[in-house]
Amino acid sequence: MPTIKLTKDVSVISGSPNTLVFDNRIIVDQGGKNSSIDINAEVQLATHGHADHIAGLFKKDAKIRYLPIEDYWTLNIIGRRALVYGFSSKNSDIFMYDYIKDNLEFLDNNIRISEVEVIKLPGHTPGHSGYIIGDVLYAG
Repeated sequence: MPTIKLTKDVSVISGSPNTLVFDNRIIVDQGGKNSSIDINAEVQLATHGHADHIAGLFKKDAKIRYLPIEDYWTLNIIGRRALVYGFSSKNSDIFMYDYIKDNLEFLDNNIRISEVEVIKLPGHTPGHSGYIIGDVLYAG
């Protein structure tokens, strides 16, 4: 996947969705085909709860996984839709919601990552959020 360097520490990997990488430690929206890229980031963030944006939350190396709290509902709805359309939560990494629910931290304005500022952008989903990381605003 093509990578665009935005600043010294911030890159974007093109895809659907695009994936932001900060210093190989913080990843935002590692979904779609980008979910297969092996980046051992300690923090995985999702801008919102749609399936194509949350695949990174399943990465085993991530110590911190954040989803906007207003989008918790998407885990249950997407899980049901996945089963209807032939995906099994037991067979697919992308749809293993039960495995992350206990390890998922829900995002509020008190994010505990000093390099990240949360900007609430409700609309696309109730919890849609952007992140300011360094000099970059990433809105998903």
